[in-house]
Amino acid sequence: MDNHERAVKAITERWHPTIPKATHSGILNIAGQEIACDVLKDGRRILRHRNFAKFMGKSKANSEDMERARTLNLPVFIIANNLTPYLTPVLAERGKEIFYKGLDGRKLIGYDATLLPEVCKIYVQGESDGILQKQQLVLCHLLKDALQQ
Repeated sequence: MDNHERAVKAITERWHPTIPKATHSGILNIAGQEIACDVLKDGRRILRHRNFAKFMGKSKANSEDMERARTLNLPVFIIANNLTPYLTPVLAERGKEIFYKGLDGRKLIGYDATLLPEVCKIYVQGESDGILQKQQLVLCHLLKDALQQ
């Protein structure tokens, strides 16, 4: 199978007419930042990829980070080398992209909303272990402040 055939197959599988559809949409406000979210017909709660990545400080990833994220099958905002020891099978499952249609029929990509508390746990543990970088510490403190409200 050549690259073109693989691409066509991937697009067809990703956007097949049977993909889940949102029944509700809203905004999750965390410490003054907004993450668009949706509820699918099957009850899953989804955080939209673009907003979640921006919230996590990774709205634009370089090609090396994108390739590593694909290899690990995780979101780009959680694949930093210093966070690797904290990656778990639960995180890997919750970090899979979910393809769905929004209320307006647009094709969207998101993550299971239960990924957010798992990411918070990683950052809090990383802070406790003293391994977070400066930008990660800022995000960690933002998350902790939001959780205390």
